Amino acid sequence: MSELSDFEFASRPGNASVSPVAVQEAAILSRRRPVLVRGEVCDVDVGEGSPYLLASSKRTADIVLALALIALFLPLMVLIYAAVRITSRGPVIFRQERSGLRGQPFQIYKFRSMYFSIGEDFRQAGRSDGRVTPVGRLLRMTSADELPQFFNVLFGDMSIVGPRPHVASLDAAYATLVQGYPGRLQARPGITGLAQIRGQRGETPTVEVMQERVNSDLEYVREASLLLDTRILVVTIIYVLFSKDAY
Repeated sequence: MSELSDFEFASRPGNASVSPVAVQEAAILSRRRPVLVRGEVCDVDVGEGSPYLLASSKRTADIVLALALIALFLPLMVLIYAAVRITSRGPVIFRQERSGLRGQPFQIYKFRSMYFSIGEDFRQAGRSDGRVTPVGRLLRMTSADELPQFFNVLFGDMSIVGPRPHVASLDAAYATLVQGYPGRLQARPGITGLAQIRGQRGETPTVEVMQERVNSDLEYVREASLLLDTRILVVTIIYVLFSKDAY
């Protein structure tokens, strides 16, 4: 589903690249795991994660579901591709570096929903954001801009369910401000997640708002299971069909 706290910047792919996530020691305690800190691997206390996060059963479910959904939505994706191409200049697929499992950077894919621009600084999308195209507004309202991320799932960069991936600069900004922030990197980032179905999406104007979102991410990391993933997917479908909050 569309993660509206993402820094979406309609620019050339090279302009969207940010140096790898800067992560400091987390406040939650347990085992130590390697994560990237300013591009170097080190050990950080990130808490105890559910074994299901990296289980072969979760990965198999991701692949099967991603293939099925790509087949189901392929005609729609072709139409979206054409609509974006015809109605505004610039690349149809927006690519941006995000932080993945254990802080490893990867390129996330989305249908471009903003006007193409060069040299603009990152800033979060807001309501009535003038950078969003008419087609892009519809895509964001229905979360259809996220459909290319099923390919990210096939490539192993993402999972269907997990904490939403953030831009590296956002990770760097909150790593020392939000308690337990690095713990969310124990899981592959997801297209939807526990925070999103709780309505913890949109702009994050304060540290407190981000802390609430991260608390939900950490709860998912601890409690992840097939049953929880199924519940999140069901609620996500209902949310996408009936929610009017997306922008």
